[in-house]
Amino acid sequence: MNAEGFSINQIIIMAQFEMRQAIAQLQVEEKGREVASLQGRVAGYKELIANIAKNFRLTQRDLEDEGDEPCKIPDLNDDDLAMVNEDVNVLLAREEWAAVLERVESNVYSWKNSLFYDGENTRDLDIAQGKYQGQKIYESFFNAVSDEVARRAAEAAEKAKQPSLFDKEGNVLQFEGAAAT
Repeated sequence: MNAEGFSINQIIIMAQFEMRQAIAQLQVEEKGREVASLQGRVAGYKELIANIAKNFRLTQRDLEDEGDEPCKIPDLNDDDLAMVNEDVNVLLAREEWAAVLERVESNVYSWKNSLFYDGENTRDLDIAQGKYQGQKIYESFFNAVSDEVARRAAEAAEKAKQPSLFDKEGNVLQFEGAAAT
C-alpha cells in the first residue's frame, strides 16, 4: 500500500460516497426540514471537494467519482494503518490543508452571520447545518484513524501484560500444576 496522498483521496471518496447517499435519500425524503438538511449536506460536500481540489491543485480526472466506497480503517493491517496514520500527520502539517481548514472556518463564519442577519425560517438553519456537516466530513476520517491506532495500542499494551506461555527460545513453559506424569 502506498499511503502518500491516501488521506486526501479517502476524504474525497468519503465526500463523494456520502453525497451519492444524500442525493439518493433526497429522491424519497418527504420531510421538508430533512430535505433542506440533505440539500445543505450535498452543497457542503461539493464545496469541500472544490476547496480541496483548488488548494491541492487536483484535476477533474483526480476528482472523478468512480463509485468507490471509503476504506474501512479497522480492516487495515498494522503496517498499512501505520502508513495511513503517518500520511494523516503529514497532511495535517501541510499548508494546503491549513488553507482548506481556513476556508471551511470562513464558510462557517459566513453562514453564522447570514443566519443571524438574514435567516428567516428554520429551512435556512437546516441548510446551514447540512453544509456544516458536509464540510466537516474529514473529521470522521481523522477520528477513525486515530481511534483505531489508539485501540490497537491499548490492545497491544493489554496483551503485553499477560504472561507468555513460551520462553525466549519458543519452548512451552512448564507450570507447577502441569507436571507431566
